[in-house]
Amino acid sequence: MSQNPIDSLQQQITGVAHVGYVVADIEAAIENSCRRFGLAPASVRWMGRDDPQALCVFAFIEVGGLEHEYIQAKRSPMLELLGEQPQGAGGINHVAWLVKDMNQSLQILKAQGVKPGYVTPDGPFELPDKFLVYLNPDDCDGHLIELIQLKTPAEESSCL
Repeated sequence: MSQNPIDSLQQQITGVAHVGYVVADIEAAIENSCRRFGLAPASVRWMGRDDPQALCVFAFIEVGGLEHEYIQAKRSPMLELLGEQPQGAGGINHVAWLVKDMNQSLQILKAQGVKPGYVTPDGPFELPDKFLVYLNPDDCDGHLIELIQLKTPAEESSCL
């Protein structure tokens, strides 16, 4: 008897990586969040903030053991892409799940008719510390879901 594919995917998911929010003004959103949650501005992790070529600016804060990702689109095509999401220019954009094995997770999902999509239609994207892929919202009841596989220290050092 074959294993239920949904059980297999449950075995791949190890936790929530983060919840992503689209914001119109990331500086104001982070300032408000730091004040609201009592966080030091130095605790914010930024990506793309000082890069004039970046399509988006990202800011990460941790509250209650959960990472929150704030996203502000800076240039096309991300301005249009994020604006086309059901929440428009603000609100929860996606949930990111941590998985043990990206390739195995995608094989399980493929068997269920779920494929990569959104900004990663060609499959997983590699960053220095992780692999990530977004799932096609049309295959996920309109929900935007990101899968993340963290790299081992050996994998991270090979990318430097």
